[in-house]
Amino acid sequence: MNAIEEMINVIVKNDKAFELDWVSFTLIIELREDGRPSGTNGYLFTKLGDFEPFATTPRLLRPSVAAYLKEVYGDAQPPIKMLLQFDRVSGRFNIQFEDKDESRWQVRPADIHSYIEELRPRFEQ
Repeated sequence: MNAIEEMINVIVKNDKAFELDWVSFTLIIELREDGRPSGTNGYLFTKLGDFEPFATTPRLLRPSVAAYLKEVYGDAQPPIKMLLQFDRVSGRFNIQFEDKDESRWQVRPADIHSYIEELRPRFEQ
């Protein structure tokens, strides 16, 4: 199993929110200077178009995140954040990194619903 598959499995198996009839999720992983996960927050999207907030224990993601960052960044400075989007139906995923902007992917209460929609995985079918 590769590092991305392992990340997705850890996320799905360790949160009760995934007992819902879900179709996709987005998880933002905050990273320390050494690349270890320090916090997570995300949204699970259902077949009906609803969403459910969730978080994964950062400690559980350490091995798979470390392996993936090693593949992508090697010995270079890791990013400060990582966005993982996954679509259950197609099996497609998207990963983006943020190297400098601490405010990227931060919840903005004034427009929380549009923010969540921005994070909803959308893959061309």
